[in-house]
Amino acid sequence: MGFQVLERMLTPTRRPLRGNARLGFSVPLMVELPLDRPASPYLVTSSDGKFLVGTPGKDGVARVGVTESPLGQEDGILLNLVAALPIRFGTVDEAIVGMNTRGFPVRSIVLGEDEVAAQGVPLEEARVRMATQGFVTVVDDVQILLTSALKGCKLVATLPALSGFYLRMGDYLGVLVRADAVGVITLPDEPFPS
Repeated sequence: MGFQVLERMLTPTRRPLRGNARLGFSVPLMVELPLDRPASPYLVTSSDGKFLVGTPGKDGVARVGVTESPLGQEDGILLNLVAALPIRFGTVDEAIVGMNTRGFPVRSIVLGEDEVAAQGVPLEEARVRMATQGFVTVVDDVQILLTSALKGCKLVATLPALSGFYLRMGDYLGVLVRADAVGVITLPDEPFPS
């Protein structure tokens, strides 16, 4: 199956499903994840896979919805994240400057399959690299990631520890993203994905 884009952009966390011999496995509708900066804006998945603005609890945790999303079928979650992110840039250079100004060095740029050829890597080889090593290439300490989901935009993210959490429980997924640590680069003359 290989590596997933969200798994590489965010801090991956895995929790086992709780099982019962008579009843089978149970999956929570929501989990709590610790927030290192409760005042920072963040987005969380809801149980239907959409993203909502999170409200920190008094105890410094975020409540994250868990949605069914089998491994390798996370494109819908990724597109929902792109639609929900408030930070927009026009170019990669603008994104790097903008993220650095906010105190977040860029560490990942996510490209669609139509954009990867510009990095000098054939598409099939890029797919193999993404599946086996978790990135296509590294340019100036920035890992280039590949997804078939993005068309007309790119994603840019800082260090995974600052960007958020990717919580996997079997075929279920919960995501928490710091809204100020991940941005969208819209490409000229391309419609924004809805």
